[in-house]
Amino acid sequence: MPSAWRPYPEATAAPSPNPTDQLRFSTTLTLAAVPTAVGAARRYVRHELTSANLAALVDDAELVASELVTNAIIATGVMATEPKWPELEGLAVVRIRLGFSTSSVFIEVWDHDSELPVQQQSGEYAEGGRGLAIVASLCTRWNAQPAQDGGKAVWGELPKPVTQELPRRVPKRRHEPTGLRGTGPSNRVVDAARGGDTHA
Repeated sequence: MPSAWRPYPEATAAPSPNPTDQLRFSTTLTLAAVPTAVGAARRYVRHELTSANLAALVDDAELVASELVTNAIIATGVMATEPKWPELEGLAVVRIRLGFSTSSVFIEVWDHDSELPVQQQSGEYAEGGRGLAIVASLCTRWNAQPAQDGGKAVWGELPKPVTQELPRRVPKRRHEPTGLRGTGPSNRVVDAARGGDTHA
């Protein structure tokens, strides 16, 4: 991938409440633009998030990745499940990677097509066109823009789950034993009155 390519500039340029919060990226996965890329992208997302201790985000992140990769394949690749060899000549690729900040995870997909996607208003019984609507419903924000070296990058932002610490159990106080014969000071006084040894 060209080093000059910059992902989702809105995300990297967005002001952060923590000035030291840097957006870091996972490795990039490059896939042939064919239907099997969708499953590979899902496995990649699952592996990266599980490794980052973000398993709670896996289901939503896999769905977002699936929709973005599917759109990229429709735009630039081959949708046939068993493509013919001539169809594979000059086959395009798609690239997916994740960005991690303190509060969010970004899922980004790049493809060769420079035409930016537009979210469609699909009917209730439409068989397609819901991809970006699903992304928009799961993500706090999403966007698409041309990449510096051609093509486009489409990304979605998922908020990290807020971890709540369980309340710590307060240990019970240990009460000193009282009223046991022969152990408390009052019992020693009684023994002295009877002529016993007080062991003072």
